[in-house]
Amino acid sequence: MISEVSKALASNLIYLRKKRNITQQGLAKISSIPRPTIANIENGSANPSLKTLLKLSHAIQTSIEELLTLKKIDVLYTPEKEVSTREFKAGSIKVSNLLQQNEKSLGFEKIEIKRGSIKKGIPHLPGTKEVFYCVEGNFSIVIEGIEFKLKKGDVLSFAGDQKHSYLNNGSKSAVGISLVVFI
Repeated sequence: MISEVSKALASNLIYLRKKRNITQQGLAKISSIPRPTIANIENGSANPSLKTLLKLSHAIQTSIEELLTLKKIDVLYTPEKEVSTREFKAGSIKVSNLLQQNEKSLGFEKIEIKRGSIKKGIPHLPGTKEVFYCVEGNFSIVIEGIEFKLKKGDVLSFAGDQKHSYLNNGSKSAVGISLVVFI
């Protein structure tokens, strides 16, 4: 049975070797390790010595730690009931922060607006970019006095430092996603 460390070594060595455009034969030549040994390491069946690991790490210009590192999955799951949501105008507007981490370069929000409601946007710093995606219903986004009408599936991108507001002139509630990139 192949151990997790052997799997990690095999996967990492193959990935790094290919990223550097080195064949098994080329790695064998650079590292002075026989090609069949490299093949056995890459299929997870070898248990290389520290000396062999050192030769491999030098040959592909990485550390032994990087060769042996187990993959980590970087995820953050947040159940709906724990998503931070703010309500405005007696619940006619809801804004949910979809980034649950302390992300300093992005704003990512779901905006729900009941029929006939308006939410004023807050202008951001110069250089900021906002992208708005209409998920459901219809939005009118007014930017510096100019109205842009969006229906389901439409996307509007604009400089976030401008005066803007979100209106729902449709017959039902509207839902949109706002992505703000702070530069």
